Order: sequence, then C-alpha cells, then structure tokens
Amino acid sequence: YATAIHFNKNLYEAYEGRGDMRIKLFKDHENAIKDYSLALNLNDTNSTLYFKRALSHLRKRNYDLGIEDLTKAIKYNQYY
Repeated sequence: YATAIHFNKNLYEAYEGRGDMRIKLFKDHENAIKDYSLALNLNDTNSTLYFKRALSHLRKRNYDLGIEDLTKAIKYNQYY
C-alpha cells in the first residue's frame, strides 16, 4: 500500500487497505484510524470507511467517536 500511496496520494482505497492490514496483522487500531481518516478526507461519503473507523474507535474504547462514525455510516448507507 505504501507504494500505491507514494505514486497516488489521492487513492483512498490504498489508505483503506493499509488500515485493514494494520488491524489484521498488528491489531494496530490507532494507526488504522489515521489511515481511515485519510481515506475519508478523499471520500467522505463512504459508509464502509466510517464503519471500519467506528470499529477501531470502539476497540480503543472511544465510544463517543465510535457512535459518531456509526451514525455517519448509517447516514450514507441505511443498511448499516
């Protein structure tokens, strides 16, 4: 993902993928939140990104931030 980001900093999918990898391999929710936030700066109506970031916030016991992101996920996709 770092190579993709190096060549195209506007590719939100690369930040999303890197965030996913940080969680799956390292359980690194703090840096995953940063990557999901960067992705959301590029695509701020993506409900999946809000949902993934919400899960990381909840894992870190940042309940208010998690609820805020879940609310946004539902706003952009009522099936969440």
